[in-house]
Amino acid sequence: MGINDEYSRDAFSYELVYDSDENDETSDPLHPEDWQDWYSEQLIDAWMSIRLYADENYIDLKTGFHQFVEFVMDPNDFYDENEPDVYVLNIWNAIKNIDVIRERITIENFNDWANINMGHL
Repeated sequence: MGINDEYSRDAFSYELVYDSDENDETSDPLHPEDWQDWYSEQLIDAWMSIRLYADENYIDLKTGFHQFVEFVMDPNDFYDENEPDVYVLNIWNAIKNIDVIRERITIENFNDWANINMGHL
């Protein structure tokens, strides 16, 4: 029954704990730090794929992980309709199936970001 009978008291205050009239599908946006914690593994996987490709192809990265996370959080400032070059396409193909990337970024966003943040593309 629990110490001091707290479980039975909780049963009587069910309405206070759960309001079935609330819409469970809508949620407040996550704080940026919480968002980064939630997607940290996927963000690191994407970033390490970018770093690996850049290192193997002698491409200079002009940015760091923190700036990459900011880009993924808000990719709307980046957009380029031009045809991406082979380097951008190869990197995009390596990261496009990571859930957070697939849900938030388009090839046009990534192409613009890569052309700004990666040397000699």
